Amino acid sequence: MRGRISAPGALALAWIAAGCGARTGLDEPPPEAGLVALDPVVEVPRATAAAHLTAGLFHTCAVRVSGEIWCWGFNTAGQLGDGTDVSRESPVRVAGIDDAILVRGGREHTCALRHGAAISCWGSNLAEQLGGATTDFRSTRPATLPSLGDVVDLAAGGGHTCALTSGGEVACWGDDSRGQLGGRASATHRVRFARPELPGVAQISAGWLHTCAVLDADGRVACWGENREGQLGAGALDATAVPVEVPGVRDAVQVAAGDHHTCAVLGSGAVWCWGRNDFGQLGDGTTGPVSGPVEVRGLDDAVEVAAGHEHTCALRRTGEVACWGRADRGQLGLVLDETYSPVPAMAHELGGVRQVAAGWRHACARRSSGEVLCWGRNVEGQLGVGTHEAEKTPTRVVGL
Repeated sequence: MRGRISAPGALALAWIAAGCGARTGLDEPPPEAGLVALDPVVEVPRATAAAHLTAGLFHTCAVRVSGEIWCWGFNTAGQLGDGTDVSRESPVRVAGIDDAILVRGGREHTCALRHGAAISCWGSNLAEQLGGATTDFRSTRPATLPSLGDVVDLAAGGGHTCALTSGGEVACWGDDSRGQLGGRASATHRVRFARPELPGVAQISAGWLHTCAVLDADGRVACWGENREGQLGAGALDATAVPVEVPGVRDAVQVAAGDHHTCAVLGSGAVWCWGRNDFGQLGDGTTGPVSGPVEVRGLDDAVEVAAGHEHTCALRRTGEVACWGRADRGQLGLVLDETYSPVPAMAHELGGVRQVAAGWRHACARRSSGEVLCWGRNVEGQLGVGTHEAEKTPTRVVGL
């Protein structure tokens, strides 16, 4: 039987939570009041401080305040963007970019939004997820896409990518095998592009084979793509290329699509999740199938949520991080030797956080100081700590 964490009290399990900042994921930190820092915070020189963070399948990237991007981890498809296919256990600089605003990591590709609304992508291009930036099957260096207008955010999934414009329009490209592009894809310069018919999108997120969006008008959430595990929120049904509304979810400020589950943060600070739940990654205290969205237990001050493979992490308004779901590789940031937690548990002595990101079986946090810490699986060097050993507690990325 798998071990699990019980709920002995508020110190062991603070029933709280908070991916890939609320809304667009840009640097909009929670209020300073109440921020805690339970372990020493390393002050980072401003030029090298991290301003944005993302976690892909087996790799991680951060944007410095200077606009440079640094990545680490698995690199067989060139997803680190340093011009090689050599995996790295410490950060390396992405070639030729010094004006990045944000970065998004997918399965084996990475994309960055740059000043002037330019988009550059690198890594695997087997499904054309680089958007016509190159015709090769991969790119080990950033390649720039044709202009898509006034883009303000990106989302990178298993083999697809989406962009959000300032006017609330969405464009998606790449793998469309389960309808994850959100509409009838048309060929543009050889690449399949689709523009989902949605009214005013405020934020987007891409999972393994599905995509979700927060609608600007009233915070409803719409999802499309694969739905075998109920990750669209409408029960385990067939895949659909037509966006479907998630029942019962209103006033959402951010949505995070994981591999097979999805979570949303509401304006109240509550978190709702739906989809696969075999390791308690939905956070309602159960493990097993659910028919639709469920509320994560006891959360009332969340500002951001990040959905990984079979685990979820969230940022509280206090600057602390809570995680739940599968824990066998330390991906919940806990000292306890447990294999899963169906409810939120506090990441070990971690405070002062402004952003959280979740990969396949690892997670990372960006502090207000610009410091980045990671924990969980590390076989591919995705923690950036200079080794390949898993870490159960948040550990500082070296050389960033």
